[in-house]
Amino acid sequence: MMTLNEIGVLSLGDVCELLTSEGFANATPRRIWHAVRVGHLAEPHRTRRGHCLFTHEDVEAIRAYLRNVPRPGRKRKVEEQELVLAAC
Repeated sequence: MMTLNEIGVLSLGDVCELLTSEGFANATPRRIWHAVRVGHLAEPHRTRRGHCLFTHEDVEAIRAYLRNVPRPGRKRKVEEQELVLAAC
């Protein structure tokens, strides 16, 4: 595997391998593509054949996203939060 500093861009597989080696166990192609589809991450550059190329900035954005992935579930209303705090 090439490092990002050697060539400047990485494929999706290389990005996942790099982030997994850095300790991001949740760095999977499915999670990254889902984040791109729903708008949490910017669309990566593509070659003429449609292959994605991730730059250093893209990899940094993926790292930031994977540090704090949104969790499912509804958010509480302000009134419910105030009632919970008042009960404590």
